[in-house]
Amino acid sequence: MKKALLLCLAFSFLFLSASAQQTITGKITDASGLPLAGVSVRSLKSGKLTSTGNDGSFSIAASSDDELEISMIGYLTQMIRATGPLSIVLAQDNQSLMEVVLVGTRRVGRVKTETTAPVDVINVAQATAPTARDGSDFHPELCSPIFQL
Repeated sequence: MKKALLLCLAFSFLFLSASAQQTITGKITDASGLPLAGVSVRSLKSGKLTSTGNDGSFSIAASSDDELEISMIGYLTQMIRATGPLSIVLAQDNQSLMEVVLVGTRRVGRVKTETTAPVDVINVAQATAPTARDGSDFHPELCSPIFQL
């Protein structure tokens, strides 16, 4: 019984150490060797996400049996095995550059006058009414200061 328990513990230790998190580093460039900044690097197993810096380098925690998804707009998405320091070259995706993607923030039933900025809705009949701006309703005696000595 002790041997079976010891054997079970040994296998579980080996399994846990094999799937332990390690820091994977790498550099991502384009076909001409220029570093790509802002490339998304995502661990498929843990869901962790990072992006490359200005020099194209990245660092992410992943297990040895994990896969990394490398993606950027205008480039083909790649799946890479998470092993050691990586040097990745992304190829351009000429097809996706021809697509137009529209992103909206308005819900379907939104009225045309509803915007992110305040909008005053004025009745046309009220637009011809006299206001203080045209001087017809200006009374200087109500606005001038009165001085008494």
